[in-house]
Amino acid sequence: MKNIMLVAFSICLLFLTGCSQNKAATAAAEVKPIQVFYTSTIDNIDRLEILRSDGARKNSTNSAAIAAWLEQIGKLEVTTEPDPEESSGVLFSITCYENNEVVLSLAPQAINGTTILVNEELVDAMHALWDSGNLIEMK
Repeated sequence: MKNIMLVAFSICLLFLTGCSQNKAATAAAEVKPIQVFYTSTIDNIDRLEILRSDGARKNSTNSAAIAAWLEQIGKLEVTTEPDPEESSGVLFSITCYENNEVVLSLAPQAINGTTILVNEELVDAMHALWDSGNLIEMK
């Protein structure tokens, strides 16, 4: 009976050790300006789509307005999240296109798939973009 208990305890200990997170392996948080996430020059972006949390969509093909907004947010610094937790839903999701190819995606907690800490200035800029007259509502 003692041997069975010892084996069971050893298996549990092995399982817990194997499933625990290795904190040394996680990357450190980095502070980066948003512009380093661009895969293209902002002047080449020819369409921007924004999706609000309630499903409403707007877009713009005004390259000058798109470039102006991206220049405004490009210098904002965001902090990457080295150990992101599961989350669901976003306030806004913005996708930028060059010749119908996605070159930049933004959400309050992620840029191009990289999880970031929420930056209130970015969220404010997203609200301002949504409320601006530079977007056309999509049906």
